[in-house]
Amino acid sequence: MIDNNINEKELAEAMIKYLDCPCQYFPAMDSDKMVLEAYYKAQERGKKEGFVPMMVVVDDRLWGCLVMNADSEEEGEELLAFNAEHIAQYRKNMLNTALESGKEVLENYRKEYYSYDEEDEDSERDEEEWDAYFLSETELADEIPEDAEGGGFMAIGDSGKTVPLILAEIPVKNPWEVFAYLPFGGWNECPDTLDLMAVSKYWYEMYQAAPAAVTSDILEFIVPEPVEADKALDLAKEQYVFCTDIVDQGVETVGNLAAMLSHMKTWFFWWD
Repeated sequence: MIDNNINEKELAEAMIKYLDCPCQYFPAMDSDKMVLEAYYKAQERGKKEGFVPMMVVVDDRLWGCLVMNADSEEEGEELLAFNAEHIAQYRKNMLNTALESGKEVLENYRKEYYSYDEEDEDSERDEEEWDAYFLSETELADEIPEDAEGGGFMAIGDSGKTVPLILAEIPVKNPWEVFAYLPFGGWNECPDTLDLMAVSKYWYEMYQAAPAAVTSDILEFIVPEPVEADKALDLAKEQYVFCTDIVDQGVETVGNLAAMLSHMKTWFFWWD
């Protein structure tokens, strides 16, 4: 979404300047074919040239997150202002910070989520009881939910149409490091930059999953192949505690999510 006070072209130019890497701008189109072709070609080139491609939606809310997280000293007197030195230092700090184990980060999310009682915020529920409840609701669904079928990336548009976006060649060696350049999290339940990096590193090592598309509240990954059925349920449990909205406000059960993961090459996360 673009704020009425911000010109789309000016916002795209500001985002490209902020990213400070080779970028290609795509206006809204009736088909995602051109965007996806460019993305997959960039993905292959990136392996040889040492960058990770990301489809970055031109979104004023995403812009606000990027500047807020990486340039906290910017007073925001100008809508498209940022301090390039602050941005560069933030990236350097993130890339030089030792990451926690992504598996441990997810385990901490699980403990926090399943010890919380919405009716009594001060209460602590027995962890084994939560595990028993959680496991009882996670039988792998036989079929993918109808609204989850299809291909492409939800972040870049619906029904094949696209929103304005930038295909950025993020100059990092490892896929999980893109979040140093795209620090969009840290609000509500969305993980912050270091947690995003840690979990992404873990999933890359486990499944070769790489971040591929981002908006202000959506993050999508791509994997070489769908996850094997016998691993899909464990991964679905991890993804649920990482982003509960994809089940609670989306596919309804962890079993449905596991079924999707065993058939699809893209992973979708959305934070309300």
